Amino acid sequence: MYADSNQAAIERVARFVEEEKINCDFSRRSAYTFAETTENLDDIKKEVEAAVNLGLLASFVTETSLPFSIAGAIKLDNQAQFHARKYLLHLAKLIDGNGSYVFENTRVENVEEGTPCQIITATGTVKAQNVIVSTNLPILNQGLFFAKTYPNHSRIT
Repeated sequence: MYADSNQAAIERVARFVEEEKINCDFSRRSAYTFAETTENLDDIKKEVEAAVNLGLLASFVTETSLPFSIAGAIKLDNQAQFHARKYLLHLAKLIDGNGSYVFENTRVENVEEGTPCQIITATGTVKAQNVIVSTNLPILNQGLFFAKTYPNHSRIT
């Protein structure tokens, strides 16, 4: 389900870019998760096996277009690369108001469920019927997920 959801999200973004003619430098690329040394190579190979079992277009490679050598990598084909800010700026223009808003430069400190929900920020509280928390890293103290994250990098070539 996780793999299907991620691939469905990529396809939805691609359709939306085409339908809305969003100029966000969208392109199809291969994505790599790599090990620079043999120390983590078994983890990469297990990830390739899991991805293939899930039906993803994945393979194990020892060469990439990265500007340095690697011990091995999982290569996922048919991924996407686009300029997130350009994409989101276009989406923000589509919000018609009528009770919907975009808040910039506003850090969310907490979200409290209820009717209505309350989004607590450093500068005030916003009330909403529905809230979608969509971040790269967790911001809420649920399941200690924030403590399990760490900085990483990826490169799509």
